[in-house]
Amino acid sequence: MGAPGVRGCGAGGMSEVYRSLLERTRAWFARAAADGWLDPADGARLEALERGTPGELFADVEARPLVVALFGGTGVGKSSLLNRLAGAPVARVGVERPTSREAIVYVHEAVELKRLPQELPVEKVGVRRHGVPRWRNVLWIDAPDIDSTNEENRRLALSWLPHVDLLIYVVSPERYRDDAGWRVLQARGQRHGWMFVLNRWDEGDVRQRDDFARLLREAGFESPLLLCTCCDMQARRLPSLDQF
Repeated sequence: MGAPGVRGCGAGGMSEVYRSLLERTRAWFARAAADGWLDPADGARLEALERGTPGELFADVEARPLVVALFGGTGVGKSSLLNRLAGAPVARVGVERPTSREAIVYVHEAVELKRLPQELPVEKVGVRRHGVPRWRNVLWIDAPDIDSTNEENRRLALSWLPHVDLLIYVVSPERYRDDAGWRVLQARGQRHGWMFVLNRWDEGDVRQRDDFARLLREAGFESPLLLCTCCDMQARRLPSLDQF
């Protein structure tokens, strides 16, 4: 499984903006600490977040699984997709899920996790163990909604980003033009691979898929890997185009 990196002047510009914002944030932290508003430990936590890597999550770095995270906005079906992959309801969906405020980690029982980094509080993470052989080498993360109006939810979602190998951004036919979420993620750097999923495809149209691909190319993704899928296993429309 892989995804093309972000290339081109569009993506490069976004990355440059992120670096500029990071430097300004560091300078602000330094001034605030000098004036007594912040503890030096707060600045250390900022630096630790930026140095984070996927390997930090595991006891055995050499044999660690691929870390794949499902990101997206509210109501696009991230949790339903994880349930489909698992073949079981490991993540609650819809109005049943107060866990839009937490992340769900779906990981094989043979994988030994280290203590989570400080910026990933354990009370905000639900770990679901499994024994499915096909997912032994993949750790799945169902991230909090990136478009949440709750700043704490957004912060938690972004805190996972340095620890991800492959980011799968999920959209729906009715919300694929809401680009604020994936543009924020794109601006934070290019250390992970990208894949896009147009979910609830039984409600969609080929023109929407093509339009979304065009938007991604214009944003700097030269050859975006875009899959169409449906989280409703009973759907009858367009079954041959389900690619997940």
